[in-house]
Amino acid sequence: MKNKDWYIFDIFHSNNWKQASTGEREKNLQLVEDYYSKIQNRKPECLVLFQNLKEDIMGGYSKNVIRLNKDYIQDHPQTLDKKDPLRKYLNYACLDTIIHEGRHAYQDYACNNSNLHPDQKTVEKWKRNSPQFGTYITNDKGIYRFQARERDSHEYAFSQLKNIYEYLKNKFGEDKTFDMYLFYEEQKNKDYEILAQSAFGDNYIEEIDNLIDKMYKEKIRELEWQEPSLHLPKNLVNLDSLGDKSQISLINMHRLTQEDLHRITCKFAIISIKGQPYLGIHQDHRQMVTHLLNNKEKHQKHKPTTRTEEFER
Repeated sequence: MKNKDWYIFDIFHSNNWKQASTGEREKNLQLVEDYYSKIQNRKPECLVLFQNLKEDIMGGYSKNVIRLNKDYIQDHPQTLDKKDPLRKYLNYACLDTIIHEGRHAYQDYACNNSNLHPDQKTVEKWKRNSPQFGTYITNDKGIYRFQARERDSHEYAFSQLKNIYEYLKNKFGEDKTFDMYLFYEEQKNKDYEILAQSAFGDNYIEEIDNLIDKMYKEKIRELEWQEPSLHLPKNLVNLDSLGDKSQISLINMHRLTQEDLHRITCKFAIISIKGQPYLGIHQDHRQMVTHLLNNKEKHQKHKPTTRTEEFER
């Protein structure tokens, strides 16, 4: 919905972008993230950092931080080839990237806050397509573009970008640079689509979802969860959600059953270290989990010894 806050997008019309300083561009890119954080009801808003990234990386998101390639907001980017068309419409590429990466922040927030997103089936796909489980694919462009998290971020950001351009066009006039960027993105998307179709056929989205789901279930089995119950406790979160990593305690999961995990009332994460699954909890809650394990072991010690156990060595 267009409102009084939309002035923050004015700078992205090419006529205004050319006149803006690097500092003004950086300021407005942060304001865009603040705006989307507010309308998406996610907290806190991401900090936007402008850093030296690899020349083929536009930006990225991790742990409430959006990183943007600082060279891409310069008037004369050094890392782009002079023949690369992207240098002609960096204003819209930067705006697209901020909205896209902010959407990833929303996905994480929705996975950890029930009922935030109206479609829980989609949220479940986001949960399964997660770096937390190693099921977020980055080394295959066809899969990468159409996996659940990426296709949602792409579709959301691009629909927002088109709405913003209508606002800019009405206020400042047509901008051929946007048409160029739109064409560039549509061609790139077609290339990804060809890769996906060649690997998975016409139903590539469904097949990619099935592949991710299969990878997720295999990962769950690695973590000693038992089928058919794949319902995760609601307090299972991403490791980043537990706060400062220096305050996180690790407990080897070989001592825990799925039933034990459902008894834990605090937030926890599951991580893999050298192939071994560990439970990550904030150190303030370690005593509670330790107490749960001690009671379990104490109970087991008082069980009558069976004949089978007598022959164990």
